[in-house]
Amino acid sequence: MTLRRKKKECKRCHYERYIFSGGMCEPCNRIVKGWSLNRGSSLKAKKQKTKPAFGFNSQTELFSFLWGIRSKTCPISNRDLTGLKDTGMYWHCFAHILPKGKYTKFKLNPENILVVHPEVHHLIDAGTQDQRDATGWDFSPFYDKRKELLKLYNKLD
Repeated sequence: MTLRRKKKECKRCHYERYIFSGGMCEPCNRIVKGWSLNRGSSLKAKKQKTKPAFGFNSQTELFSFLWGIRSKTCPISNRDLTGLKDTGMYWHCFAHILPKGKYTKFKLNPENILVVHPEVHHLIDAGTQDQRDATGWDFSPFYDKRKELLKLYNKLD
């Protein structure tokens, strides 16, 4: 009697596939582990060494650094942020002033990050101007910094 494998949802890509390792399908596992995507190849992919942007290798590293040096009070809503450190909302406290998708060179620039309350971050990213105005909060720190950073970014190109 042969055992039949069942397909399960991959933790990374969320497709129903045969699980290879760590709750992930084989392609996702290879990507996460840095292995070659060629089947049968067990050689690790060589990672090119690049200089870290602004001294940081990842957003996690940047956010941890900023949490240690910046004020724990939202500059827009004046809400206290200290209670959010060990919650799922912690990562939503870091708002990119210039969107990281469009302005990729400033993704890891500490000056491009505002440490704000998650509700403020949502209004910055997905809210309309009317919604921001309705709160009564002063968004000028965000708009002023945005103008300054746009000038700097345009000088790079």
